[in-house]
Order: sequence, then C-alpha cells, then structure tokens
Amino acid sequence: MKIILLKDVGGVGKRKEVKDVSDGYAINFLIPRGLAHQATAENVAKLEREKRDDNVRVAREDDAWKTTIESLQAQPPTVSVRVNDRGHPYQHIAGNTIERAITETYKVTIPKGAVILDEPITDVGQHIVLIRLGTHEARIPIVVKAL
Repeated sequence: MKIILLKDVGGVGKRKEVKDVSDGYAINFLIPRGLAHQATAENVAKLEREKRDDNVRVAREDDAWKTTIESLQAQPPTVSVRVNDRGHPYQHIAGNTIERAITETYKVTIPKGAVILDEPITDVGQHIVLIRLGTHEARIPIVVKAL
C-alpha cells in the first residue's frame, strides 16, 4: 500500500515522503497512530502543493534573512548595559541579549540561538559575533555601551 508519512518513522522514511509499505503495517500500525495516511491521487496532489508552497516560503524567508544580515553589517546593533565604577558590565552579555537588541532595533524577529558567541561578552566596546539566519551566516559587529 502506498502511504504518505505525516511524521518521521524510523526504518520507513521521513515526513512528507510517499512510501510503499505492506498493507498490514499501514492499516494496523501507521494509519491508526496518525503517522501516515493513504496515498490517494488527491492526497498526493495536496502533498505536492504543500511542498511547492514550502519551497516558495523558504525562498522568501531566505531572501529576508539575507537582507537582515546586510542591514546588521551596515548598521551594527547597540546593546546598552549598566556598568560598575571601573566600566565593566554587572553581568555578561549573552546571545539572547543581543537577539533582543536586534529585535528592538530592526523590528525583525530572529530565532533563538541565531547569535553564536564563543564566550559571553564581558566588557564595553565593539565586538564581532557570528549570526546564523537560515542558510546565511555572517560575522557582524556589536556595540556594547554603558548606560
């Protein structure tokens, strides 16, 4: 029986793949557990439309990420922190703080974990951080300034 997988199934295949499995396995295991449904002509056509729409959406998001990275390189985001009397921040600056600053400055939501730091930033000044958005990756400057 031909089926369309709704979730990844070990030993069978990945989500949104059309596979040929035994009738008993499909009827007694995969379909009742919501892991697959039968690959009728209508369901296969719907799957192809979904894949096409996903490809268009991913391409559009990829272009948006590229534009965002170019904006970040042109105008570095600024993170303002409270500092002690020696000019050191009271706490280190982590990736999530930088992500929040980018979101506030550029009004664009970036995914968690997009900013990658080798180690937390512990002083004021300009720092270079790695940012990974979609398939794009760049090193961008970040300015940490005292309040």
